[in-house]
Amino acid sequence: MNKFENKFKTFQNIDLLKIIEKSSDYQPEAVTAAKNEIENRKLSQKEIDDLLIDINTLKKEDLNRKQKQEELKNRIKDSTFSITSILTPIRNSKTSTDKIINLISFVFLGFILYQFYQQFGMLSFMFTNPGAEWDISIAGYIIPFGFLPIATFLFWKRKKIGWSLLTVFLTFSAINSIGIYIVTLKQQSNSLNLFDEYSPISYIYKLIFFGGALWGVTKPKVIEKFTISKRERSKTILITGSITVAIILLFLFKL
Repeated sequence: MNKFENKFKTFQNIDLLKIIEKSSDYQPEAVTAAKNEIENRKLSQKEIDDLLIDINTLKKEDLNRKQKQEELKNRIKDSTFSITSILTPIRNSKTSTDKIINLISFVFLGFILYQFYQQFGMLSFMFTNPGAEWDISIAGYIIPFGFLPIATFLFWKRKKIGWSLLTVFLTFSAINSIGIYIVTLKQQSNSLNLFDEYSPISYIYKLIFFGGALWGVTKPKVIEKFTISKRERSKTILITGSITVAIILLFLFKL
């Protein structure tokens, strides 16, 4: 007696026909038992044809599912390749100077995206609320969304103007962090702070971050890459720093 006969008596018609249709995937005894069971059930040709249509439909659905899975795998591979493509210029840079420039560009690309995500609520509040007050602390958050992307892109492209814009931004941001630190301490002592996440200590971290980046873009080999003289470097930092300090002092006198 065929060992599959009793087992196949509990199988549905469509399952038996699947075995017959894919006979190469099963043992000969299993295929024979499936055919015998179908014959014993005395199905009409129409019933068999309808079941075969259902099997073909299931095959198409299975094929579509596999294609979608393959497409998803390819998308993941493409995404991985895109991320790798971004990182490759940093790894494959010919000189340490190029590595510094690419690394700074990549870091500030991430910083721009992070800032937009983190400050989306505040930006929406400042631009849509008629009662919102604009001051130096707000300017420190608004500037990166217009100025910094352009500066970072031009810096990455090794454009002289890109170096100048990024240096101006970093100088302003580093000094402004000190000013906002002082302003925040005064505001917290006089009134309720609407944005609790902007604690004074956070501006110390920003000072370190922007100050470190400023040190990186003003290294001798980096400014040489952008054909910036030491005099131009000092002039850019001094003028930007002076204007920033003046703005901070004007604002402090109004408090």
